[in-house]
Amino acid sequence: MSYAKSQTDKSNLNWFMNNKDVNTLAGIKITQGSIRGIFPSEVDFEYPISAFVGKNGSGKSTLLALAACSFHESDGFKQFPRKKTNFTYGDFFTFAKEEEGLKDIEIFYKIRTKDGDIDNK
Repeated sequence: MSYAKSQTDKSNLNWFMNNKDVNTLAGIKITQGSIRGIFPSEVDFEYPISAFVGKNGSGKSTLLALAACSFHESDGFKQFPRKKTNFTYGDFFTFAKEEEGLKDIEIFYKIRTKDGDIDNK
């Protein structure tokens, strides 16, 4: 059974896809390797609200961490008492000495801007 979009849904979708007032994360794509519960895959954000559900270890928190790392502005929001203005992968992915950590991973971000969509690696 498919979901029938209400007029509010259609209005929100139209606004989200066409509003260029602020930079927006439009997608995350992992093309190589794996990070915890996420293997090569792609997520497109086509609606202003997204929900991720799944069992433990399926990659929900990892996906949120990847989203937090998508914007790297030098003069962005500074979270007290951090010295950095952006999150890095090391803020979310920590490993024991015997673990290999992250390697051979390719992550692309699609950022919607006033000048058009940008694919960042």
